[in-house]
Amino acid sequence: MSNTIKTRPQIGSRMLSELKRLLQIFLYMLICVGAVLYFRLSIPSTENIGLWHFGYAVVKALLLAKFILLGHMLHIGERQRGRPLFYSSLYQTLALALLLIALIGLEEGVVALVQGQSIRESIGQVLGSLPYVAFLQLNEALGPGTLKQLFFASRGN
Repeated sequence: MSNTIKTRPQIGSRMLSELKRLLQIFLYMLICVGAVLYFRLSIPSTENIGLWHFGYAVVKALLLAKFILLGHMLHIGERQRGRPLFYSSLYQTLALALLLIALIGLEEGVVALVQGQSIRESIGQVLGSLPYVAFLQLNEALGPGTLKQLFFASRGN
């Protein structure tokens, strides 16, 4: 019975930590997907892009965030941790990109069955994961909280 009592706070704090991480990745991916959507809006075409595309961007960002979080949980691309930061970031980015391409391909296959859409539109969004992984690796190399402090703490002149 003491095991049950000890593990409940750990489960709650881990769940809160994972939700916080999912929210951070979601906001990042929402910016990336939103940028692609705004770019598409800026190009004149016969295709009418309505408000439902913004809802699609939110759902797509949430799905991509969940896929990236799944990649982190599976330790995708973490084999090169001991190498220089550039190589380990590049390796993890490529590994996550391959995972995202595979999972987006699966998702788009399901969507194609339902609506008849193509996979080509979604692959460009995968490339947005490069800066995310670079900042993740940089944060880990500097130590916990250092990158956040560099960006958000006041600097004395």
